[in-house]
Amino acid sequence: MKRSSFAANALKYGAANVLRNIASVLLLPVYTHALSPSSYGVLEIIGAINALMAGLFGLQIGESLFRRLPFESEPSARHELIVSAVALATIANVAAILIIATLSIPLAVFFLHDKALWLYIVISSFVLFFDGFSSILLTLMRENDDSTYFFKVSIMRLIAQILFSLLALFWFKAGLVGIVIANVLVSAISAASTVPYWPRSKSGGISWPVVRSYVQFGLPLSMAGIPGGLVASADRFFLSRLGSLSDLGIYSLANRISQTIVTLVYSPFSQAWDGKKYHAWSDSQGTLVPTAFILMNFMLVFFWLVISLFSKEVIEVFSANRFASAADVVPIITLFLIVSANSEFVRVSILAAGRTRTTFVIALSVLCFVVPLFALMIPFFGVRGAAMAMLLGAVFRLAVEQHISGRLNAIKLPWRRAISMTALGATVWVCAKYSHLFSGGFFVTILIKSCLVMVFLTVIRWLNLVNHSESRALYGGVASFLKKS
Repeated sequence: MKRSSFAANALKYGAANVLRNIASVLLLPVYTHALSPSSYGVLEIIGAINALMAGLFGLQIGESLFRRLPFESEPSARHELIVSAVALATIANVAAILIIATLSIPLAVFFLHDKALWLYIVISSFVLFFDGFSSILLTLMRENDDSTYFFKVSIMRLIAQILFSLLALFWFKAGLVGIVIANVLVSAISAASTVPYWPRSKSGGISWPVVRSYVQFGLPLSMAGIPGGLVASADRFFLSRLGSLSDLGIYSLANRISQTIVTLVYSPFSQAWDGKKYHAWSDSQGTLVPTAFILMNFMLVFFWLVISLFSKEVIEVFSANRFASAADVVPIITLFLIVSANSEFVRVSILAAGRTRTTFVIALSVLCFVVPLFALMIPFFGVRGAAMAMLLGAVFRLAVEQHISGRLNAIKLPWRRAISMTALGATVWVCAKYSHLFSGGFFVTILIKSCLVMVFLTVIRWLNLVNHSESRALYGGVASFLKKS
């Protein structure tokens, strides 16, 4: 696959992914004015519980499909793979819902400090069922590079999210419970919109040997998902216990703003990369892996700088004043997301070597490393301490995975250039944060910060941190995307 073609595909998925997730950004002013920080924190804990259960019971079925679909051309066999994946996803997610329902009262008491909120947890768990179904067909779309249908599903989800959220808050005046129900309805409509993509082969139904193979591959990854999911959710869980739900709400807003880097950069990249990554990592003489690595890091660091510089103004414009302190946490969480993205990129080489159990050991080690950090840092530093603990845990995991990857694979990643880009972005941000350049009003501040972003891009090019062939791949992808659009 040509590098410019890869970049073009990433941009296609990027536009679709923005549509899928932009509702959460557009609705930020609505949520932060209609909900208190504590209610916003409740939503975050419920989402973290669902994410943890999805990681545990998801069995990494999408990863199994990406490993098998590209090597299967027979329609009946492909149909068998897909139907078996949907069947397994349905069974696993129904089990997850039953477990959440059983534990809902102690979960509400322990994390939400209110037994009456148990029903919110149960209602929200149905998102797992609908998302589990639609994720299989979305995986098939990505494997087929069918960005057109992906766009249609994304538009449907965007409209539904905005419409149901506004109806819940302003028509029914249902508050927190209205948002919980609206999120379930959005997932249901998103799942329904993927049904027409179901393959129409008349042969090839559920194959239990295929289901078994999915479980054999995915179960070790899901077991790794237990400590990994706990690490990913621990910041919110520990904040709810050692801090307050108001602190959690502020942290959640910072996390939501930081997640735009995932929406705009990493998700589009991974959606284009997922179908190619195992082939690319198996070719030790190829250049696609180093090129993809540099382009990913360049875009991540660029957007990290933009988000970090402008988060204060974004929160001032779109959120209530009670959320203003979230701006101090945004740069730390966004940097954590960059380190995590690099960790996922490197982890593919471990999975390609069949070392799925290694991922469990690594995740467990990270959990043992990061839990004491939360216990020490949150009481003293609050929301910043939670973000710093997550960042240090991500750095620890990346270092371990890169060490193992270097022993398993001959491909050398250009880490020096990636670290230099990150250091340059951090230098620009520190200079902006601790200087007195921004005393001339809102628009002057925006102008000066925009100039700092241009300085960053100029220095990147001057130092050749993104070389000519990589720049050509990126620009060629942009040109191809715009031409086809």
